[in-house]
Amino acid sequence: MIQKNIRRKIIYGTAQFGNNYSYKKIKSINQKKVNQILTYLVKKNVNKIDTAESYGDSHYKIGKFNKKKNNRFEIFTKITVDNFFFNKKFIEKKINLFCKSLNKKKINILIHNPTTKQIKSKLMRKILIYLERNNMVKLVGISVDTPTEFFLALKLKEIKIIQFPFNIIDKRWDIKKIIKNKKNKILIARSIFLQGLLLDPKNNQFPKFIKKKISLININLKKIDTKNNVLKILLSFIIVNKWIDYFILAAENLDQLKKSLNINNFVNIDKKLLNKINSEIGIKDENILRPYNWKKK
Repeated sequence: MIQKNIRRKIIYGTAQFGNNYSYKKIKSINQKKVNQILTYLVKKNVNKIDTAESYGDSHYKIGKFNKKKNNRFEIFTKITVDNFFFNKKFIEKKINLFCKSLNKKKINILIHNPTTKQIKSKLMRKILIYLERNNMVKLVGISVDTPTEFFLALKLKEIKIIQFPFNIIDKRWDIKKIIKNKKNKILIARSIFLQGLLLDPKNNQFPKFIKKKISLININLKKIDTKNNVLKILLSFIIVNKWIDYFILAAENLDQLKKSLNINNFVNIDKKLLNKINSEIGIKDENILRPYNWKKK
């Protein structure tokens, strides 16, 4: 079973609660299955959840469970950037709705995928300060998609949390620079399985334009350490990066979640193995690393 010090770094991702999720179009799950997953998380002392207003009725399903189970979870939710975003009354209304739906008095709010222009704007800083002063908001953050956005967010003192994509094949990140400039920011890694691409054993549901590339990466990934399964290696890679404060763990169903949380004896990723990983499977191709691009091909 995952050790206590690692378990505390897990935030459970809930995109599949309310959406047809990922490139496989996994169907959203019903309230009964949501309750089963959340009950298991409580049992395993995983007490943080990541969600978003764009995740369909995820808020409501989590809220129903929270109401019955006395609000067991700390919630990180994302507010969508749109034409109404920079309106204080609109934001306040959104936060009230989020808290009501989730059955929470206080939540963490992250701004979801703003542009570099928006991150640089004075208006963004004003909105962050406004969010921070809202008595229903615990911590304020930002969810980014690229290193450029990430390093811009690092410079804003009003941002307390940065959520960003990070996994074993993603070589876009300058880790030394992150560690040097992190300061007191809370860093949350997401897409650690690249929407399941790195765990798909059949390979037959990959987006066509990246099928050969991902298949080759997965073959090489299995060669990295033949004594361990791919799931264990992917999680080990995240855990060995100790500068990451939390990571988002998602699953298609309860059985997958159990497999993830019952892993023990993680792979020892030393400098030699890390160099092997970087040279054999590391890529910088944003057509693969950014799921937003997949639909365009």
